[in-house]
Amino acid sequence: MVLLRDPHEPENGQALTRRERRKLEVQNKICKAAVELFESIGVEDTTVEEICERADVARKTFYNYYPSKQELIRALCDTQLFSRTEAVLRDVVDRQLPTSKSIHAYLEQLQEDLSHYGKIDRILIREAMLDASPDSRATQHFTQLMGMFSELIARGQSAGDVKKDFTSDFYAEVILSVINGSMTAWMAHEAYPVNERLSSIADYLADSICC
Repeated sequence: MVLLRDPHEPENGQALTRRERRKLEVQNKICKAAVELFESIGVEDTTVEEICERADVARKTFYNYYPSKQELIRALCDTQLFSRTEAVLRDVVDRQLPTSKSIHAYLEQLQEDLSHYGKIDRILIREAMLDASPDSRATQHFTQLMGMFSELIARGQSAGDVKKDFTSDFYAEVILSVINGSMTAWMAHEAYPVNERLSSIADYLADSICC
């Protein structure tokens, strides 16, 4: 089940108020209904009215939380995909491992996460790729990953374990492009050997970029 957050889980050690819990419960109902419809009839054919009917909420309530269906999709992408991926990479970078080990650690965790992904995650990845306007969350996500990979590579270049043939930004762009290419293939083809490919990508990147 997709949850923006467990309503009974404390935030920063503080229990949520009854009003805050109710708000999260309603949002979770809307998200759950939307996911069920997206999986059964597709994103394009799902209407706000159908989401409201399944979630048993009024349209006015829906729009209090999400200005449009697209904003709901963006919220799902953020909670299901973007925030998790950014946190994983931030953790890898902060561990300050050798660059080759960092690349392998990130892609190994990506494989682990993908093993738990289902139909809705493929749908959300596709929607995220389509939502590439300059101010979109998808673009912000790409920018954040670029920055963290560039930080990782620049540190490796300073430490002497990454080649200096190109800039850290260029290497970061190459890393993301190769990973995104594999993710696109996984999204389009259920039989795509994503674990094998990601393992090969880790080896290829480490051999190509690292000294």
